[in-house]
Amino acid sequence: MREAQQVKVAVVGIGSFGTRYVDALQRTAGAQVTWVSDTNADRCRAVAEQYHVPHHTTKPLEVCNDLELDAVIVVTPEAAHREITVAALESGKHAVVEKPLATTDDDAQAMISAAKRTGRLLLPAMVARYDFRYG
Repeated sequence: MREAQQVKVAVVGIGSFGTRYVDALQRTAGAQVTWVSDTNADRCRAVAEQYHVPHHTTKPLEVCNDLELDAVIVVTPEAAHREITVAALESGKHAVVEKPLATTDDDAQAMISAAKRTGRLLLPAMVARYDFRYG
């Protein structure tokens, strides 16, 4: 385990919800956002600067090459979840994926299979799990 026990995280998809993840994680003891990724280069750079994130990229698969990274949070449009999630799992990272996990059975099964094959965690985000409207 690392000396400071910091969990190093990448957030892929820096729209309004992805930015909320960055904000919350940067204020969470034990978590450190080390990468942000978005197809919008200006937004990606701005969020990285605002939250003092050391690395940013418009190529989401690039985050998977960081050997120090522990987890990837996927906050992209649903149809894009599979590629980055499978790549993250196969590179030894855990993956948190915003709901819905997938828009097709094939995509969901590919992510589940990758998690089983690699022994990494695949966590669908359920931010409203205990909201009375979804009970």
